[in-house]
Amino acid sequence: MKNKLILFLVLLFCSSEHITTHAQMMQSAALQTEEVVLLDSIESLTHALDSVKSLQQKLNSDYVKIKEQVTNSGTLVDSLLEVNALQSSELYALQLTNDSLNARIQALMAEREVLIGYVDSLMALQEHKQQEFVDMKRWARTSWFNLSYSLQKMNSDLYRTELQPDYAFGVTFGRTYYLHKKPLANMIRFALNWSYLDLNMAQYSIPYSDRIDEDGSSSITDGVYGNSSEIYKVGNRIPGFIEDIYDDDEEGNTDSQYKIEAGMQFGPSIWVNPIGDLMIQAYFHYSPTFSILLDDELSYYSSYASFFNSGVTLSYKVIGFGLEARWGSSTFSQEVYNEELGDYESQNMKWRTKGMRVFLSFRF
Repeated sequence: MKNKLILFLVLLFCSSEHITTHAQMMQSAALQTEEVVLLDSIESLTHALDSVKSLQQKLNSDYVKIKEQVTNSGTLVDSLLEVNALQSSELYALQLTNDSLNARIQALMAEREVLIGYVDSLMALQEHKQQEFVDMKRWARTSWFNLSYSLQKMNSDLYRTELQPDYAFGVTFGRTYYLHKKPLANMIRFALNWSYLDLNMAQYSIPYSDRIDEDGSSSITDGVYGNSSEIYKVGNRIPGFIEDIYDDDEEGNTDSQYKIEAGMQFGPSIWVNPIGDLMIQAYFHYSPTFSILLDDELSYYSSYASFFNSGVTLSYKVIGFGLEARWGSSTFSQEVYNEELGDYESQNMKWRTKGMRVFLSFRF
């Protein structure tokens, strides 16, 4: 019994030891597992601590930088505040200056408006003066010079037919004197014209048989010549010449007459300036003239003659064109054959001139 008890105890002890060993082994395995887990946890914690440490270092570094920035920012803020205060004072001064400048600008704008008004007035006055200058220049061409060609015909007591010119030309110099300073309606002026030199020359070639004192069928019954031109009218031919000497049909004899006239003209005129530099003139002139009659044998006769001229000129600036009617008469003491005396004697022969003259005019 005792042995059994001892054996039981031994067995119980061995069983308990085995159980303990097994438990220790289990516990050891569990501890190893926990140790592994703990080591893993420690390693993870170490890594975490390293990360925290790195983060702390970074935070410390960032803190230092931020602190420096804050410190610098404080200084910069103070500087900026000082600059802002200074700029505020300057801005206030600039505002005052701006207000002053605005007031000055307003005053200058008012002066500008006044000056613009003055300038507009001056421009209008200048344009008016320029227009007056142009008008004065336009009206200032009062002197003129005409070159004319005439178609003047003549009737003479010495010839039976009307005389046609071979040629006739003239030269005229003159001047215009306006009767009022400013044009009426800015386009019309009345004036007096004075042509201080009017030269004309014409040649006429007439068959000698046209002379009234050439031999023919008509005769004067009383044989008295006198001074009356009635006895020299067509049909009152005076006999006394030998036909075989003065036969124009056979010999072709002609009587050439040259009529030279020198005189002047004066009379009223009206000038119209319808547009631009275009000038239109209408005039009527009386022309006292010294007239000379010259033949082929250089025998000449002189006389005073009264002529009248009426015409129209159209001018643009310097150059112009004109058309003129000219008429008048002159009396010459010419040699006419007297049958009773059997010789020539002086008789008063009247020459009547009429016709048109066209001329080129130059105004300056």
